[in-house]
Amino acid sequence: MRFLKLKTAEFEAIKRAIEQLRHEADHLRAPDALPARKRRIHDMHAWYVVHTKPRKETLAEANLQRQDFETYLPWYKRVAKHRGTWREITEPLFPRYLFLRINPDQQTVAPIRSTLGVTTLVTFGQCLRPVPNAVIDSLRRNGDAQTGLPKAPEQDFTTGQSVTINAGPFEGLQGIFDTTCGEERVAILLDILGNATNVVLARSSVVPA
Repeated sequence: MRFLKLKTAEFEAIKRAIEQLRHEADHLRAPDALPARKRRIHDMHAWYVVHTKPRKETLAEANLQRQDFETYLPWYKRVAKHRGTWREITEPLFPRYLFLRINPDQQTVAPIRSTLGVTTLVTFGQCLRPVPNAVIDSLRRNGDAQTGLPKAPEQDFTTGQSVTINAGPFEGLQGIFDTTCGEERVAILLDILGNATNVVLARSSVVPA
């Protein structure tokens, strides 16, 4: 699956949340670790993971929403070559997965598993385990300001690497990566009329050759 690049602080926060979740799961396995119902981890709404049928993420989400379930299906944009032409496509960030917010203590999960487009709810053993809120918050925080789509990980190029230009007047040409010019632009060496010419382009218009 594809994942966003997280800042170190965000990664550590997610790591701590997962460690806390494992700690609570260890207590659940002990018979006398649940003296009161309030000790259960499912006493409030939380995010869970739904596994969908292949390429049925939008169908599953639509049918879950028709049943008044709150869902989150993150998408992202990337540039890919299709039938000889470079184009921008939008696809699920995590193919065959989406997030669902429920309270299992108050809502039955049976309708979810039988929903058209859904394969099952992801469990650990026989138990549902919530996704740390930090994961959902990070995905939404890293969304594009205009579209709301999570931003695709940026390509990391190295000096001397062969690249292909997929947009603009030099579309289709191959060159050599030279250096970055800030966060959004890169310098590429192109062979133009027998001369190596340094051209500055948008980072998004360059992909590995």
